[in-house]
Amino acid sequence: MSNIDEKIKKRRKILRIVLISLGAVVLVVAGVGFYLLSLWQNGVRLNRETMFVAEPQEEITFERDAVVIDAPQEQPAQPQQTPVLYEGKPTVEFEGNYYVENDDVFSVLFMGVDTTDEEQFENIGVTAHQADSLILAVVNPVESGLVMINIPRMTITDVQQLDPAFNYARTTKSPICIQYAFGDGKALSCTLTRDAVSKLLFNIPISNYIAMNLDGLYTANDAVGGVTVTLLDDMTAFNPKMEKGEEYKLLGNDAEIYLARRIGPGLDGTNMSRAQRHIQYYKAFFSAAKDKLKESPTFAIDLFNAMGGSVQSDLSLDEMIYLSQTVLNYRLLKQAG
Repeated sequence: MSNIDEKIKKRRKILRIVLISLGAVVLVVAGVGFYLLSLWQNGVRLNRETMFVAEPQEEITFERDAVVIDAPQEQPAQPQQTPVLYEGKPTVEFEGNYYVENDDVFSVLFMGVDTTDEEQFENIGVTAHQADSLILAVVNPVESGLVMINIPRMTITDVQQLDPAFNYARTTKSPICIQYAFGDGKALSCTLTRDAVSKLLFNIPISNYIAMNLDGLYTANDAVGGVTVTLLDDMTAFNPKMEKGEEYKLLGNDAEIYLARRIGPGLDGTNMSRAQRHIQYYKAFFSAAKDKLKESPTFAIDLFNAMGGSVQSDLSLDEMIYLSQTVLNYRLLKQAG
């Protein structure tokens, strides 16, 4: 065989290797491209349309797992029948037992919203603000007592998603704090959040709501003469005087520092630690507000007028006055949440 024929064969062999290699590369690139395309088409983008929505997971049962031989069939537990005594009355079913609603008890949901008067209505219908603090105050007039239940902001529950025109779109499992964001920053946001908390707590009725932004917090805090607490966390990165374990009177911006800050030197970054500060603060504020009410029966009116647009509530002024006078001599029964 001539040298020319050998060279031609070698070139053809090299060409085949190159073509096979290129073909493999093309297949790999096509596969990766198809995978990325499928991620884009099927993935979740965090915006108002798909906020915190997870793709449904298909459950696959293999045939070998579906057949069980001689296995006893466990009967599901049957709930107890509603007692005749409770027929016609609102009840809550929990683990097979029924509990009747106490007609004497009423509740008020307090919402702390992460905004100011100036920012409150920015981006409404797109990415409105969240209810970072949710405290349900349960009032029992018979026992002259008050219980405060903390609802952690990242509690996963049913959240109604509305479109930018505030029409119902769907219900998803999401952190409860974002329910406020799907409203108008006013009554709609508050009622959506109230309903979400009610459903979370076995559909118990929530009588009223009071929502307050950061400007309202400053006003209310300073109106009672400041709120004194024993600092649960080290806040010296924001104010050198706010050392952990110190008894400190929160005035002005210090109230926002103590209640809102979660990330920074000396902080663990968790919502639960901040929630403990919320509970502690509300308890101390309640005590300080009672002292002010004893000094001046019109304190509630003056405070409500001073807060202006910083507070949203479905309570009328007369109802607020009545409520403030009702709980004046009440005590905190326990700390919940």
